[in-house]
Amino acid sequence: MPRGENPRTRTMSPDDSLQEEYFDEKFEEEDPWSFRSSSYEQEKYRRQTRVAEERLTDVDRILEFGCAEGAHSEMLLDRFPDAELLGIDVAEDAVERARESVGEERAEFIAGDAVERVDEFGGGFDLVVWSETIYYMGNQLSVPEMNEYIQTVFDLMTDGGLVVMANIIGQEGSEEDRLTRPEVLDAYYGMLGAHGEEVSREVFVEAKSESGETHEYEIRAFRA
Repeated sequence: MPRGENPRTRTMSPDDSLQEEYFDEKFEEEDPWSFRSSSYEQEKYRRQTRVAEERLTDVDRILEFGCAEGAHSEMLLDRFPDAELLGIDVAEDAVERARESVGEERAEFIAGDAVERVDEFGGGFDLVVWSETIYYMGNQLSVPEMNEYIQTVFDLMTDGGLVVMANIIGQEGSEEDRLTRPEVLDAYYGMLGAHGEEVSREVFVEAKSESGETHEYEIRAFRA
């Protein structure tokens, strides 16, 4: 950070435009990570959804970070038939496809940066699904800013609400490797645990047939 810059007024880093370009380029192709067709991705969605189903009785409002093209959004709305969902993703093409595939009867999708647009979310969320995006946000923000953002997210939730997330652990040789190292993820989990109570943690090691690669990921949940 440049000398003299106020961290409370700095919300974006020089890498953010590159990050947005990266996802815009990826989503020029429909479903670039096979979220809809991959058994690996679908099982990851099911596991997160089960964690929420087992710990929440009434879900009226869901916030989904990194909604992409709505593959998980559809599952969440199916499992929680009384809920409305707000999804946000930085890639405009992805959000447009989510609107087309999911519809707008019970869902609203926003194209933009979740850090910049958090004031537009409203509140009263019973469930926040924050999968595989927290480390991109952490790449934008300083540690104190990330801690404040996590507090802001918890402030948007109802008492007893739940944050559920799946995060891949390390990706050696990939662009995301430095973002997903265990010690980096543990820093985020420490901040989440400071603002809420950790109520679930599971680790999985599975192959994704589409890429032929094996990934380790964990699913965690925090109670507001």
